[in-house]
Amino acid sequence: MTVEGFREQLRQLAIRDRHHDVLDLLQQKPLEVVQSDEDLAFWHALSLMSTVRYVEGKEAAEEFIRRYATPDNDLAVGRSHLLQSHLCIMDGDTEASYHHELKVVSLLPENAYHERLRSWSTIDTMAGHLGDTPRMEQAVTALADVRNNLPFDQSWWYSFVVPNRADILAKRGLLAEAEALLLAQLPSVPQEDVAIIKLRLAVIALELQDPAKASECLKDVALDGPESYWTTEAYLIASQVERLLGDTERAAQILQEGMAEKAKLHLRAELYRFQMQLCELWIQEGEIELAEAWINLASKALDPWPRTFGHPIPNLILAELEMAKGNWHQAIDLLEPLREEGIRRNHTGLLVGIYAHLAYAHASLNDNLKAEEMAQLAVESGTEGTFARSYSVFGLDVRSYLSQSPQAKIEPQWEEPSAKIILSYREQEILQMVADGMRNAEIAEKLFLSLSTVKNHLANVFRKLGVSNRREAVAAARQSDVLLDKT
Repeated sequence: MTVEGFREQLRQLAIRDRHHDVLDLLQQKPLEVVQSDEDLAFWHALSLMSTVRYVEGKEAAEEFIRRYATPDNDLAVGRSHLLQSHLCIMDGDTEASYHHELKVVSLLPENAYHERLRSWSTIDTMAGHLGDTPRMEQAVTALADVRNNLPFDQSWWYSFVVPNRADILAKRGLLAEAEALLLAQLPSVPQEDVAIIKLRLAVIALELQDPAKASECLKDVALDGPESYWTTEAYLIASQVERLLGDTERAAQILQEGMAEKAKLHLRAELYRFQMQLCELWIQEGEIELAEAWINLASKALDPWPRTFGHPIPNLILAELEMAKGNWHQAIDLLEPLREEGIRRNHTGLLVGIYAHLAYAHASLNDNLKAEEMAQLAVESGTEGTFARSYSVFGLDVRSYLSQSPQAKIEPQWEEPSAKIILSYREQEILQMVADGMRNAEIAEKLFLSLSTVKNHLANVFRKLGVSNRREAVAAARQSDVLLDKT
């Protein structure tokens, strides 16, 4: 194969985010050969970072910048900002990444189609996180402009740009518009990218609490292979479908099957995503010992990934774990530094969830004024754009803490969620046993749970029902029709 043919093969793989394949090809050549070719050096650095090899990626990016980012080479300087943007994302500095991407599009020549597509799409996403609506509109126009001039396969448009745009609409609560965009594009999508559109449609169905529709979207989804990012997405969505249907054991089994596939390929970042979803699942189910075990594993999965605000989910989940145990002060101690960092970096999308968790924790300490203040801040941040479900903590929408006074009430951009109380299957099961007169020790023995896990489940039930004891819980459950149907 000629050098030019090799470059084109790499570019087409990178366009489809097949970064593991890019690295496999590049590793067939000596490192010095890769570094001595501007295109190969760029794809090498980009793919290392895209596969979460932080240290190697940083070294490769610095080497590319040293060799090629000279004042007379606009393409290399633009690419250097693109690589620096990726480093900022990995370091958790969204705003710095955003400014690097703006430099990318200002420096790149018009015929750098792939890099321009990637950067404008990233700008679109980050503007959504930062609430910069004018910049989002500019990005949409620029993306359409670049697409009209694409000289190569347009699969990038369907595999990245369209799903990204749909995600942004969904994060602003515009679920119907996001679904309409994806459905409108579906007839013209290349066959190899149909699966990606269907997966995004499945995510929207989950947002709408429609597991049957999400499951239908997953049918006959043909993906690139176990190393694909989208294969991970399919496992995570399938698990969430089972969770919504009340089959926690099957939800956990799907995640474990996905982890087994990724472990064979040593994909640490993908393993981490599965581990964190398992943590959340077991916390929601009140299985505290299991949650703690998975958190311990997940905390090691991405080392030496920097522990920065760019990846705050471990601290959010640790806070949820403390809340599930009733350790409200410890949870607040974990959340407050995240809140301060989120304010400093103006990351509105993450702040919604942080404020929501703080509202819940303060309400549990009977500090109603502080809970209302945090709920108000969550709503104010949410108007800048984030998933509607971010307001939910342990099944409770924290907007319920807001007073009804006009000055305190901010209308969200999406339809208010149902006020129906949502108990997990395990919570319903334990509550039914309480209604049948069983003691905690008997319940633990029957369900093969520890006594502390049963108590944690009941504590969650009491919080959701707004009661303080078993008798009140059973009465409230019967009134709200949340006990299991025993017929």
